[in-house]
Amino acid sequence: MERITFRQFFKHQAFLKYALTGACVTVFELGLLYWLVDVKGWWYLYASSLSFFGGLVVSFFLRKIIVFKNYDWSALPRQLFFYSIVWLIDIALNAGFMYLMVDFTKTGYILSQIISNIFLGIFGFLFNKLVTFKTIKHYHDLQHHQLLEEIEKS
Repeated sequence: MERITFRQFFKHQAFLKYALTGACVTVFELGLLYWLVDVKGWWYLYASSLSFFGGLVVSFFLRKIIVFKNYDWSALPRQLFFYSIVWLIDIALNAGFMYLMVDFTKTGYILSQIISNIFLGIFGFLFNKLVTFKTIKHYHDLQHHQLLEEIEKS
């Protein structure tokens, strides 16, 4: 596995964009969570899981377009696969974290969700930067190389 320097990690402000899109997704998730718990009367764990799923959909498209500037819709299934792996891990960790924070430490569900989102956001950025969209970048490099070879042949 290739080592990444601190400078490369923040190259092209991807982490800042990731964090900003994460903030937008957090506002969406918290709004949905609040509405489901306080307006609709859902149990906080069900509501948290549903709002987290809604956040997945919103975050995938924001990050695909804004953070990673990927407009290759033919790569969508592969990207969704890897992004969903992160999501599946995140949803389990989120539910466990929420349960521990709310039931054992008596922390409010909104604050617990904010703390959970911070930790899971860092994990998600690293995985998607190093695995999900790195794979796609390699795919685009390969396509570009093949295109150049075709042009040279003509």
